[in-house]
Amino acid sequence: MLWFGIVSGLVEVMALGVIKFGSLASAPAGWASPDDRIRHGYLWLSPHVIWMAPAMLSGFLAVPVILLGLVGRYRGMLLSIRTAVGALTFVCVASSLYVYPRLYDWAVVLLAAGLAMQAARIAAAHPVGFKSFVRRTAKWMAAAVLGVALVMNLGAGLRERMRVGGLPGALSGAPNVLLLILDTVTPNLEQLAEGGVTFDRAIATSPWTLPSHVSMFTGRLPYEFKTNFLIPYAGEHITLAEHLSSRGYMTAGFSGNLVYCAYEAGITRGFLHYEDYRVVGSEFLVSTALGRRIAGSQVLHNMLSRFDVFGEKDAAAVTGDFLRWVDRRPQGRPFFAFLNYMDPHEPYLPPQRFAE
Repeated sequence: MLWFGIVSGLVEVMALGVIKFGSLASAPAGWASPDDRIRHGYLWLSPHVIWMAPAMLSGFLAVPVILLGLVGRYRGMLLSIRTAVGALTFVCVASSLYVYPRLYDWAVVLLAAGLAMQAARIAAAHPVGFKSFVRRTAKWMAAAVLGVALVMNLGAGLRERMRVGGLPGALSGAPNVLLLILDTVTPNLEQLAEGGVTFDRAIATSPWTLPSHVSMFTGRLPYEFKTNFLIPYAGEHITLAEHLSSRGYMTAGFSGNLVYCAYEAGITRGFLHYEDYRVVGSEFLVSTALGRRIAGSQVLHNMLSRFDVFGEKDAAAVTGDFLRWVDRRPQGRPFFAFLNYMDPHEPYLPPQRFAE
């Protein structure tokens, strides 16, 4: 089970790499459908998918193994290697094929079934050699996945500390700067404005997230940089975070928008610390193509009476991340922090106490 899960997860990761880096040159210049967009540079997945996918698929495979074991026990039969390999291969291949969203379901089932039959036949013909190979390689692959997980989780903190140590000194009395953005909302904020400076002629440079944020961070208009729904910001101009970090500021970003305010969008430049995707259960689920199919199932949403975006970070999570960072940051330096709140964005589903 572990061997199949790791191999399948790594195959999915390689397929995602082909999609991200192999299709950039062919990306269309304008808008594309959600199915098309995943094919051209943006994956909109956590970078931790590298180790999350093998881990999650190993967990997924526990389900068919348990079911087959129960059936075999009920009928008084041992689970044969042909049956086990066939079932596990079918689930693994189906999940890997779902990486490509334009494949029809029936095509995925037929391809997965065909490959599963062939894998089962080969394993049954060479059971001793197959089992020996699986046992020898499973522990090394598991160690490699664990090593990647440790490096990615611990390495980010180490890199941040090294970058903080390289900051120049800040001016004495430099103020802290806090930028709060309520993504895609224009409510009446008079009460908040009464306690600060009000800009009566504040106009967005664009009707959507990425170019608006780039303009806020660079002071440039959208025609001065190349970005669209499929092209991230390439760093044509220095950002506010880059400028302030060069002046000794601690810089940090906390985003609830995991589409155009995450690491792939190019706006994290200059931030010493940036939190978008989290290492949580929902991210484990969507780290695999099969998990994304499950998470996007309307049947599942109806069963759970949950109609928001699966795994989306709400304002409480964004604010909590920021406050924890403030408490543990090195003292003696001013900070620039950017918080993006996604709650007002569609789908427009207020919490129950407000819906009533």
